[in-house]
Amino acid sequence: MRLTYFFCIAAVLLLAACKKPAQINFNCNLSGNLTTSTAIIGNAVTSFDAIASQPEPTFEINMNGPGGSSVNLIWYNLDSVNAEKNITDRTYTMPNRSAGLLAPFSVGAVYVPAGGNVSGVAYSTGSGSGGTITITGNSGPGGTISGGFSFTAINPYYPFDTVRVTNGTFTNVPVATQ
Repeated sequence: MRLTYFFCIAAVLLLAACKKPAQINFNCNLSGNLTTSTAIIGNAVTSFDAIASQPEPTFEINMNGPGGSSVNLIWYNLDSVNAEKNITDRTYTMPNRSAGLLAPFSVGAVYVPAGGNVSGVAYSTGSGSGGTITITGNSGPGGTISGGFSFTAINPYYPFDTVRVTNGTFTNVPVATQ
C-alpha cells in the first residue's frame, strides 16, 4: 500500500515538474487619459511575414499580457528576418504611418487592452503619435533579441483617447527562423 502511494506521489511530482511555465520576458507601464495606470508583464515571441498578401514584409515582437492584452512592435518593409542580426545598440524612431510602402526598417507599435480583441479596440502609433525602440542585442534567426521601448498610441475611433507605454523591456525573446 505504501509503495503504491509513494509511486502515485512520485508520478504527480514528476508530471508537475515537466510542465514548463511560460517565460516572462517583457514588461512595461501604461497610462493614459482613459486608461488606468498599470504595469503589464508577459511572454513575448517574434514572427516574420513576407507573404505576397502583405503589402510590406514585417518582423514583429508580439508581447502577450494578462487577459488578452498585448503590445506589438513592428518593423515594416524588412527584407528578411536576418536583416537586423548582430545589433548591439540601435534606436529606431517610430514615424507617422502613412499609406504605401515605408522605407526599410520603419517601425510602429500597437497596444491591445485586456478584452480588446473582443471590443475591437487597438491603440496604434501614427497620426501624430510615435515613440522609440532600442535594440540592445539581436543574435538573429534561432537566437534571441532584447531591448527597450516606449510609445504613445491612439484609439482610432476616439483620437482624444491615448495610451502612453513607458519603461518597456523585452529580454531574450526567441527570434523566428523565417
